[in-house]
Amino acid sequence: MPAPATTPPLTRRGIPVDPRLRVLALGTFVNRAGAGATLTTFALYFTREVGLAAAQVGLALSIAAVVGMVAQVPLGHLGDVRGPREVMSLLTAAFGAVGLLFLVVRDFWALTAVLAVVNALQNGGGAVRNGYIGRIAVGGSGVAFKAYLRAVTNLAISLGAALGGIALWIDRPWAYLAVFAIDGVTGIVAGLVSLRLPHLPPAPAHGAGEPRLAVLRDTPYVVVTLLTGVVAMHFVVMEVGIPL
Repeated sequence: MPAPATTPPLTRRGIPVDPRLRVLALGTFVNRAGAGATLTTFALYFTREVGLAAAQVGLALSIAAVVGMVAQVPLGHLGDVRGPREVMSLLTAAFGAVGLLFLVVRDFWALTAVLAVVNALQNGGGAVRNGYIGRIAVGGSGVAFKAYLRAVTNLAISLGAALGGIALWIDRPWAYLAVFAIDGVTGIVAGLVSLRLPHLPPAPAHGAGEPRLAVLRDTPYVVVTLLTGVVAMHFVVMEVGIPL
């Protein structure tokens, strides 16, 4: 009787065996470390230093969240038809570049506009990345890939939050602005790192008569997606509720 096939290890000494996962992990770590620093300083800077009301910051974040939720579908589709690596790299780098505009934002409407674009680019980039993982993680390894990247995300945000804590301790406008600058630069770097991933051809076009939104007919998938969106609101608690 032949021995059962064994699943190859995902990592060795914590480092991914698959070179594609190594690139994804590196880009994720760089990007989310900058985001972690911003999470701990964003709300306090715009309320205490810029002078916006807490309700205004919360409203701007809410509007941006809706924009990001809607944008990830067409941007994810763009990754399918144009090639996921290139679109993911462009969206991630653009996320960092637009994030640098936080350095000059001084009113509610400007904050809302920048946040909306940043959220659209971030969520769209995440959708494209998930599509990329779905195509390269064969043999049921997609869950393991995502779990590893989630662990990397949590570690990066924690280290970034420590950097944000230093800015809070200094408590000067230049310290908060330095955090935003670091976040923007790390986003650009993460986008460039994504170019080290192997190129994947665009997904095949829809066949004649095939519905474009057939996924919405998968009720369990839609329910899980909605519940995931609700759970993801914990970032808003970290970003606004706890600091304020």
